[in-house]
Amino acid sequence: MAEKSTNSDDIKRNAYVVLLIRFYCLIIIGKTKLCYENSDIFEGNYSIVPFLTSKDDHTILKIPLIESMLDFLDSCSKFHDSVQKHSYLVDIQRTMILSIVD
Repeated sequence: MAEKSTNSDDIKRNAYVVLLIRFYCLIIIGKTKLCYENSDIFEGNYSIVPFLTSKDDHTILKIPLIESMLDFLDSCSKFHDSVQKHSYLVDIQRTMILSIVD
């Protein structure tokens, strides 16, 4: 049997990258689920053409749909924050901007 690699230089599978991939997959699953459950309203990448071309002139967006869209937006925002939190490049850019401003 092959032994597990204990090489500390393995930068492709560190905990941050694994969590980032997991979080991104959850975002994609949430997006797919939201579009599938509301296929009468959305098409493609959140185009609302089916909603606008529906035969009912007095249709409105339902509250549960808006809540699920806000939940999805919240998960996208958390993903963005987690990506920005561990970016050393962004930290360097912030430091440079602050030093220029000072």
